[in-house]
Amino acid sequence: MIALACPGCAAPMRPLPLPAADGRTLALDHCAPCRLVWFDAFELGALGHAGWAALLLTMAEADDRGAIVPPSSLLPRTGRCPRCDASLQPAHNRTRFGRFAGLACPRGHGEAQRDGALLASRGLFRPLRPIEYAALEREDRALTCQGCGAALARGAHACSHCDAPVVVVDLPRLAAALGLRDAPDLDRHAGPPDATPPRLWSCHGCGAALDPTRQATCAQCRHPVVAPQLGDLRPLFAAALALAPVMPGGALAHGTAADAAETAPGAGFARRLWKRESRPALRSSSRATRGLEVLMGLVGVLLALAWLVGPR
Repeated sequence: MIALACPGCAAPMRPLPLPAADGRTLALDHCAPCRLVWFDAFELGALGHAGWAALLLTMAEADDRGAIVPPSSLLPRTGRCPRCDASLQPAHNRTRFGRFAGLACPRGHGEAQRDGALLASRGLFRPLRPIEYAALEREDRALTCQGCGAALARGAHACSHCDAPVVVVDLPRLAAALGLRDAPDLDRHAGPPDATPPRLWSCHGCGAALDPTRQATCAQCRHPVVAPQLGDLRPLFAAALALAPVMPGGALAHGTAADAAETAPGAGFARRLWKRESRPALRSSSRATRGLEVLMGLVGVLLALAWLVGPR
């Protein structure tokens, strides 16, 4: 597999063969030093649970390496398309969680987005609560910026390196996106029926086993369940990879009624939760179509008025 050049630093990116929801293999590319993902047109919306879990594991490896993106490189104003070498254009994609910046190929070959912005655009981050700040400080657990990877000072509400807000992964939403909430029992696995269930999470307060997909606090000691780094979530990603082949619909699981009401019938859960952002060209085409419809409507109204007031 040919390594594409990173739009941020021009170094070869790591090719990531990831499973799609329909059984195909998609080829996304990741640059760990830049914390940047390149995805060809329509690839991101086609990823299934296992594909997203594998991508998140790759992002966690960047956290483990301690790569810090320089502020000047967090959002380059331009770059070269790895497919056609055209100058990438700024793209401000809108999802139901807000607007997020990226770089898109003007010829529609794909888009580059930072790891943190990609996860935020899917609603997978939330603010850190005061009780969680206090627990992390007591236990001297490191908290890193999801935007650039820099270490955060105690009590900080924004990164001093890139000014990004302090956020952590929303565990229930992440579990739902990976299909873990649809599993009948997260602590079971595909081994023999009498096998001991693995512990996916241990409470930092008392050591009791936790299900982070359904518990915000430990039932034994009321310690908050929080993951300050992506690397803390490796057990969840591994569980999603193990469960994907046996989940309903293959790599996809069924969504909730609210998800179904928002999208077309038959769309998979991962596609529903992580809706593909519109490309700039698609948005321009949509605006032009709406403008033409308005113009034709006005012409129709004028013709009707002329017919009514004209000589008989």
